[in-house]
Amino acid sequence: MAWGQNDHKLANAQHPVMKVNTNLLILSAVAVPVVALITGRWLVARQARRDVAHLLSQADTGPVQSYDPAQLADLSPPVKRYFQHVLKPGQPYVRTVRLRHDGQFKTDLKKDWMPITGEEYFLADTPDYI
Repeated sequence: MAWGQNDHKLANAQHPVMKVNTNLLILSAVAVPVVALITGRWLVARQARRDVAHLLSQADTGPVQSYDPAQLADLSPPVKRYFQHVLKPGQPYVRTVRLRHDGQFKTDLKKDWMPITGEEYFLADTPDYI
């Protein structure tokens, strides 16, 4: 056999080390962004939990005020009727609120609606919000 007759076979054959390195490169190209995404979401969720805990730690813990119908005396008739309908005498004031919602959101008139979910936390005694 003359030199160079089977060179094309060597050129087309992958060396085992090259094949492993290529597979490792492909796996890394997929795994690194996935791990980064998961880590990023975890870090954001952890910070959100900390923010909520901090917010709720600021809620008033003193005696709870309660609703008295006499508080409506100076309000306009429609507002007074509304509060008389939705509030019960002696009902305690709301101090904190956790609001969960979902729906659809449109970011541009030319774009489709996209699903949205959210969770919000409010302090009512000393107004604050996350």
